[in-house]
Amino acid sequence: MGAITIRNLNDETQQGLRELAAENGRSMEAEVRAILDAEVARRQWLSEEERGMLSPVQQTALTRLRKAFRATKERTDHSHVDAFLRERRQMWGDT
Repeated sequence: MGAITIRNLNDETQQGLRELAAENGRSMEAEVRAILDAEVARRQWLSEEERGMLSPVQQTALTRLRKAFRATKERTDHSHVDAFLRERRQMWGDT
């Protein structure tokens, strides 16, 4: 895993991160990781235009859904779509 250092972080931002971390029961470092992970994941799922159309509440909901699907996929060796397609191929005799 990589590491970064953020220099010249303004006091208001640092205090805001401290408060967010406390609200979420995380360290400041863990809070920053969560924010960065969520933003990178969000950008991977949506086009620039689609991102601009989402409210902050919708963005949060999408992030939570992604985490839930990721957790589900980690518990299985295949996705639900793969299982569905495999079942349909068996029904239709496709290989």
